[in-house]
Amino acid sequence: MIHPELATLYFREIEKLLCQPEISPREQVSRQLHLMEMLFHEVTKEERILFSTLFARMAFAFQKQGTTRRRQFLTHHFRKTAREALNSSGEVSEALPFLGFQVLADATSALFGQPIPKTLLDLLPGASVYPEQDDQIVDFLPKVRIIVLGDDAANRQLIGLDQQRPGLEVRIQYGIADRNDNFNPTIALIRKYFSYPLHLNLIEVQIDANGVYRPRAFVVEPDYLVDVTAIAECMKGDGHFTAGYLISKFLPREQSKHLMIGNIANFFLDELMTDATQSFKTLFPKVFQLNPLAFALFDNATVKEILQKSQLHYVNILAMVVHGFKERGILPGECFLEPTFYSETYGLQGRLDIFQHQPGQKGSVIVELKSGKPFRPNQYGISQNHYTQTLLYDLIIRSVYGKRTDPMNYILYSVESTDGLKFAPVVTAKQMEAMAARNELMALERQLAALRDDSDLNPPIFKWLEQVNAKGFDKRNIDNFLQVYKRTSEMERRYFLAYAGMVAREQQLARVGVEGLEKVNGLASLWRSTAAEKEEQFEMLRNLEVVDAQQAGANEPLVTFRRSPQTNPLANFRQGDIAVLYPAAQESDTVLHGQVFKCTITSIDDQNIVLRLRSRQFNTSLFKTTPFWNLEHDLLDSSFNSMYRQLFAFIDSPADRRSLWLGLRAPELPEEQPLSAPFQMTAEQEALFVKMVNARDYFLLWGPPGTGKTSMMLRAVAGHLWQNSKENLLILAYTNRAVDEICEAICAFHPDIENDFLRIGSRLSTHPRFQKNLLVNQLEAVSSRVELRTLLD
Repeated sequence: MIHPELATLYFREIEKLLCQPEISPREQVSRQLHLMEMLFHEVTKEERILFSTLFARMAFAFQKQGTTRRRQFLTHHFRKTAREALNSSGEVSEALPFLGFQVLADATSALFGQPIPKTLLDLLPGASVYPEQDDQIVDFLPKVRIIVLGDDAANRQLIGLDQQRPGLEVRIQYGIADRNDNFNPTIALIRKYFSYPLHLNLIEVQIDANGVYRPRAFVVEPDYLVDVTAIAECMKGDGHFTAGYLISKFLPREQSKHLMIGNIANFFLDELMTDATQSFKTLFPKVFQLNPLAFALFDNATVKEILQKSQLHYVNILAMVVHGFKERGILPGECFLEPTFYSETYGLQGRLDIFQHQPGQKGSVIVELKSGKPFRPNQYGISQNHYTQTLLYDLIIRSVYGKRTDPMNYILYSVESTDGLKFAPVVTAKQMEAMAARNELMALERQLAALRDDSDLNPPIFKWLEQVNAKGFDKRNIDNFLQVYKRTSEMERRYFLAYAGMVAREQQLARVGVEGLEKVNGLASLWRSTAAEKEEQFEMLRNLEVVDAQQAGANEPLVTFRRSPQTNPLANFRQGDIAVLYPAAQESDTVLHGQVFKCTITSIDDQNIVLRLRSRQFNTSLFKTTPFWNLEHDLLDSSFNSMYRQLFAFIDSPADRRSLWLGLRAPELPEEQPLSAPFQMTAEQEALFVKMVNARDYFLLWGPPGTGKTSMMLRAVAGHLWQNSKENLLILAYTNRAVDEICEAICAFHPDIENDFLRIGSRLSTHPRFQKNLLVNQLEAVSSRVELRTLLD
């Protein structure tokens, strides 16, 4: 609450400063800026929202008070001009303090809703000190796609081409005090790390009488969709901590009881939204199947603690599903679970926990579940990173549905028994702050992609890490990474840099592809390629008709589709493929025009296609009302994340192992211990068998297809270890078919071995003979950690 009587104090401070003509213009301007910061801190301090910049704080205060655009411009104009004057080595203009006094007085009056006292009014210079009205705005566009070709730094303008008007060069004004100067860091990053031509999206673009574009926001490389969660986790109380995004790529993900409880809470939400009659005793045994290996690593006391705390989350989530949601106008029957949305407008992608939306109705609801307690909550009781998440989801939903929707955003803290559902109102300034952070992440991606084996051994991106001001866990993680990296040898560093850069470039290709004759657009082909181009490349199953979408009470969330006459019979899809499914009410609809369902193809033939959705949908209205659907290939980032982490695991391994793997030392020769082959072999095969079993470091067996590497040699070694040792044996291959061939080979060794191995993988990608060995199937009978350990042992 803003107290009007405080205006008197600020008016008095302005008057006192105004009556000290002996102070130099530089000192006056410095004190004016300090007073301005105090003013905006005062009017926003009860909000308990964490602002990382004064610009964001001012924008929020102006938005809340409904201040005129002219007043906002003048205040920002003084702030920007004053900072530039103080940062320069030259003299500060004598006219600038007069502008500051008038701006401060008018801003105080506007924010507190109080008139300027006559004693102060008589001392002020008046509106004559204000600059002339900014250029007349003649047009407005909500979004413009630009190809930037250069930068006119002297005039603070980017030079580029509007893709809707490609023959006309346009100029894009940046550094506008009341509009987009919070994106000045983005402009600096563009100059430093990006090359031209560069794709940008301009948001909320004013066009002045001279044809100059004046955007509200800049989105760098919008086809590279950044996950909402990644951006939200960068938002700290004292600004953007984008170093965490970089470090998280490399450091191993440690399984913890808190992370496990979070996964369990999300599982409870999905299950109870589907069927609220399920008891805790019925549901909890199923959580062992969520992450069985993590449960196996916990001790009994930790598992007991997880069990106890999970019960509280169950009770709170059940109460919210049965009663709490309805009190807020959220109708579970109209909700969708874990829908995915893509926004090329903002360069974002996200998967919501709960989304309520009815076609043709403006109201919609976003609910995001959090299992932990809010940390340093704002006035709405929400953590900064969680609040940012809702703001970015809001941007995505509005970009997908446009003016057809006005979402209500909530965070559900399942650990809180009362008032766990927190409303998260939209603050535009905070949304723009998060978008600026997104652009910083794109700069980090560009720097990673520039790494090569001939790079500086201590590249700028790692030097920057050394200078980051971090605390607590963030500092620990940065120190850990840098210490491990710095103790490596020159060759190990070059290996690390070469492959880190390669992974980044491969991910870039997978996301946005490369422009050329083949039209390889990566994931961005979902919206960049036309339907005709996708059909030509056999990358789309279009105009699928729903046959059956009944999922309530079903063991698996399956949807069956029938091919229509327009469906390409030669499209390149197979059983087991991951895909994205989206409604196609119109010919031009893409993944950008509605919600997307992540799915896996469970069966496909000439007539029908059966898909397993990632989340069961008790609300099947969309499948009933939308006649046609499209299916396209999906991309998982998990493989890239794994490669980054394995690179760090390599440099963090013992020096002796690093030397071995880089070929700096040869593997030790096997000890000569006589062994008898488990079955009849040629002399050469038996000699190889003895060497393989006795190998001390590793043994590399090379041979063309059909020479018996799997059917003879692997079968013999696996069988020997099974019979003569208590060792655990892990066998891997690049394809599921190769794994099935391995299973067949080792089963040929002895009938009893067939019950002594676990097959890892999907039911859809495993031969029927070995599906009984699948870990996921073996887990169906497991309901406790003891049973789990028994199974794995």
